[in-house]
Amino acid sequence: MEKDTASKGQAYLQPQWRTVLMDLFYVDVRSIALFRILLGLALIHTYFNYLLYAGDLLSDEGVYTRAHALLATNGTALSLYLANGTTIFSVILLLISIAFAGMVIANWHTRISVFASFVLFESLAARNSEMTFRLHFAILTLLFWAFFLPYEYAVSFRKNTG
Repeated sequence: MEKDTASKGQAYLQPQWRTVLMDLFYVDVRSIALFRILLGLALIHTYFNYLLYAGDLLSDEGVYTRAHALLATNGTALSLYLANGTTIFSVILLLISIAFAGMVIANWHTRISVFASFVLFESLAARNSEMTFRLHFAILTLLFWAFFLPYEYAVSFRKNTG
């Protein structure tokens, strides 16, 4: 008889602990969606600023050439922007980056788009290592931690199929 009471008591306590833990670690999906949207807008704002000066900052015709970028980092810079020194190549990479940032905002293939945004933004920061600001490192940190958020529960434009 005592076993039945103990097992019933145990079964009764588990939902209480579960609700306490759920209340303690609850994350509102609206805050995740707001974070995702603001992060995507910050990325797009940064990319548009670089897009205006792509010829000056990201090409060999500008003031900060690939040779200067490699010299400043002792040849250890890992950047997609160092693959080609033309302005059109830099503009294409920036447009691809804007597309991935738009995918982050729309919550469409979010983990892939956050990872691609991280790689492309880190590549942009590595290309201009002497001209990066603390904001670049803050955005990179936010992109890294954004990869681990539960986006499958967040508000999005895509249809939630269960």
